[in-house]
Amino acid sequence: MSAAKDATRFLFGASYEKGSAYCQGFPVVHFEGCEIANPAYDLYGQLTTGDLTVQGEFAKTTDAWPGTFNPDIPQVAAHKVSSFSIGGKYRVMAGGTPVDVSGEWSRFTAGPSGAPWDDQDQIVMGVAAFVSPTAKLFVEYIRVNGYAPLNFISGGGGPDVELGETHSDNAVRSNVAVFGVNVAF
Repeated sequence: MSAAKDATRFLFGASYEKGSAYCQGFPVVHFEGCEIANPAYDLYGQLTTGDLTVQGEFAKTTDAWPGTFNPDIPQVAAHKVSSFSIGGKYRVMAGGTPVDVSGEWSRFTAGPSGAPWDDQDQIVMGVAAFVSPTAKLFVEYIRVNGYAPLNFISGGGGPDVELGETHSDNAVRSNVAVFGVNVAF
């Protein structure tokens, strides 16, 4: 092992964005222009020691996202948007082939507790094998709890959505398997 591989490295950062993408009024059509900016901040870190890397991130808007208030569901107030993630990967050697085993948990929150768009959690577990310096085979399992799409997140549009309803649903569960190959030339 080389001295560089054995070194422990820590990265920490913070950022501020004067105008985040969470600023539209109701009904939300994501990435359209906004009348008033909604700033956001982000804190992140990564620790690498040997073959282990652990990282985390937290981001939050400074003000409530106006579009998360649906006037046809007045009991649900507008809410700040936040996200949190923590994950890591560990590299092992399998018959001379580098293999990364990884996992991550994340949460996106756009509404108060109990709102149909309050939380969307995601768990991702993966394995990637570097079969050559320019080719990687991978498989991932993804579990998503909740459905909070950004367009019309609090209702007001989309197919088959009546006034006072939303297609967001914090009870939805999705399971996804992804298999793939990354090749560079």
